This record gives sequence, C-alpha cells and structure tokens, in this order.
Amino acid sequence: MKILEPFGVKKPIIGMVHLLPTPLSPKNMGKWEVNTIIDKAVEDARVLAENKLDGVIIENFGDSPFYPDEVPAHTLSTIALAVHAVVKEVEIPVGVNILRNACKQAVAVGAITGASFIRCNVLTGMMLTDQGVINANAHDTIRYRAMLGKDVRVFADVLVKHAYSLLPFENFVDIAQDTVDRGGADAIIITGKRTGMPPSEHMTGMVMALKEARPEIQVIVGSGINPNNLIYLHRNFNGFIVGTYLTEFNKEKGWYDIVPERVKRIREALNE
Repeated sequence: MKILEPFGVKKPIIGMVHLLPTPLSPKNMGKWEVNTIIDKAVEDARVLAENKLDGVIIENFGDSPFYPDEVPAHTLSTIALAVHAVVKEVEIPVGVNILRNACKQAVAVGAITGASFIRCNVLTGMMLTDQGVINANAHDTIRYRAMLGKDVRVFADVLVKHAYSLLPFENFVDIAQDTVDRGGADAIIITGKRTGMPPSEHMTGMVMALKEARPEIQVIVGSGINPNNLIYLHRNFNGFIVGTYLTEFNKEKGWYDIVPERVKRIREALNE
C-alpha cells in the first residue's frame, strides 16, 4: 500500500489546531490580539508534536460565520503568521485549512510558510452549505499550485460535513475517483455529517467499495475520531484527522485547550 505523503508513516494521525477567532471576526471583536492567537496555535501544535502525532492542521475554526471562498486580507495575514510560527516550532508536517473553501489562498499560505499540505472542503463538484452553494475550485487551486512550483499536497473532502450534496450519495465512488483523477487531489477526506461525528456505516461501506476498485487512492477520516472507533476504522483508512476529542474547555481563559493525556490516548489506541 502506498504511503500517505508527506508523513512517511503507514497510517498518520493528524491533530487539529483550531485558531482562536481572528481579528474583526464576530467572535473576536477585540477579545484576542494577534500575538495571543499565534502563541496559542504554537502551544497547541507543540502539545500534539510532543505526544507523537504525525502532523497538524491549522484552521480558522473560530471565524464563523465563514466566507464561502476567499477570506479578507487581514484574516489571511493572521492565518499565515500562525502557520509560519507553527512550521518553525514543530518538525512534523503542517497543513492549512482556510474555511470555508479558500483553497487557493491556503495553497499560497502553504507555499510561502513551508507548510506541507492543505485541506480543501469542495475541490470538485458542488455542495449546498450554510454559506450557500459552494462550487468546485480545482481548476484554480491546482493550476495555481503548479504556477508556484511548490509541492503543497491537496487533501480534498468528498461530500464534506455541514453540507448537502446535489448528487446522489450512491455516486460516492465515482465522485471520489473524479476528485483524484480529474480534480487533482493527492488524497481524499471523508467525514460524518457534522463536526465531531464519525463517518456512518453506510459511508464506511462506500469507502470499502472505493478501495476495492482503486486501492491506491488514499482516504483519510476527517471527523469524529476517538480511541474506541479507531479499533474498526483503522482497517479501511490511510490516515486520521482528530480535533474535537483532544480538547477541553478552559473556563478561565474562554477557549479550548488540547489535553496531553487525550493526545497520548489517541496515539496509543492506533499503536495498539
């Protein structure tokens, strides 16, 4: 089986670093300065790396309601500063996800900061979301990456969470293959319906059908991972993104902290 790059391990676990709300977003409004946002991102990434996860993704999770595609310059600048600081701090691969679907901008941030990969929610097709209809941007994102000449991997969601497909779910195998073959994705990501929810049994069955037809396609679970469901999910997937399980709300500071013991638990679960 092909190894999922850029991690160099058979089945990587990738931890989420959810940025605090960036300046001028509704949930910030002067609450946190840029330096605090960057310092928090670096600390979270350090906890993930020190407890042996294989990669991290920096995401502007606190910026809802999200722009459907490109984000404003001040938001992009904050994300880029945070990613750059994390890349300098940890030795594991760093990824970028700019919500909701600023994939071209994420490639730019990755190329400039030295990040290794991005996550793109809607690279191909079209999804009905709380931001409205989001359309494919593979034609722009993949061409832009080629123009930059940087090997920033593109991991693309297929039937992404918090969204509804305008195509029948039963077409999953075809949609996934088109995302790789025609959209240029280096790997695909599948999720549950919402943040923190694992893929359904039906979705897992579809992934098994895809792997039977195209075993070389790398498939990552993008939500709902915990030590219990790794027992059965690890058999059919090439990588795992984990976020919600690792965190606990800090009432004093008003944000979510990554708990080292939970990171250790998820690492041990996959090792076992």
